[in-house]
Amino acid sequence: MQLMPIVYVSDMDRSVDFYGQIGLRPVSRSDYWSVLKDDDGGTLALHLATDLLTNGSQLDLSMTVDDSLEVFLAQSFDPPVEVVRPIKDEVFGRSVIVADPDGLHIQVNQLRSHH
Repeated sequence: MQLMPIVYVSDMDRSVDFYGQIGLRPVSRSDYWSVLKDDDGGTLALHLATDLLTNGSQLDLSMTVDDSLEVFLAQSFDPPVEVVRPIKDEVFGRSVIVADPDGLHIQVNQLRSHH
């Protein structure tokens, strides 16, 4: 089984560009449905939003970065990424919450190294 979260988006091109900036590449793309993958096999689907599909629901996503959160946030996002909650210490390491172009919250985690 492969997990594939689906995110309903208002602008397919803008969203594919955003997720491309954080390391996901499109493997199939249309005006209504796009599938993106990362180098480790993770998958995310984007579906063009309509009132019939979304019912106002919100999806939260979580991802882990290899570099520090400061390096992640310093990337040149266009438009600039919105930080919803600043970097915070967690039991597992640190996290920050950012928003994608449609306001979807994404928790970005930096795991504590185990030496």
